[in-house]
Amino acid sequence: MVPSGVWNDVKTVRSGTKPILVHLRVLHERRITLPEPIASIEDETSIPEELLVLFRGNEVSLSALTHFDFADCIFIGESGRRFIFAIRASYHGKREPIVVE
Repeated sequence: MVPSGVWNDVKTVRSGTKPILVHLRVLHERRITLPEPIASIEDETSIPEELLVLFRGNEVSLSALTHFDFADCIFIGESGRRFIFAIRASYHGKREPIVVE
């Protein structure tokens, strides 16, 4: 797995009722910074076996072991706020970090 490393640019997105689209590059880490610490994942069975998810505080690290089509993942913040992601992975995915407002 290739760590995300240091980036000068980040992709900034707003959290709302629509899922945030995340396109991962296979065998590379992609970090997502959320506005609050993560307490849990809403339905862990919705996460594909090919997707590694680690969260520390308000940061989520996603890594795909192989390509997969869209999977919905919902992270629950400490306040109860839901962060909805539609995640897919391919060999042409993105690597830059995402900051959610």
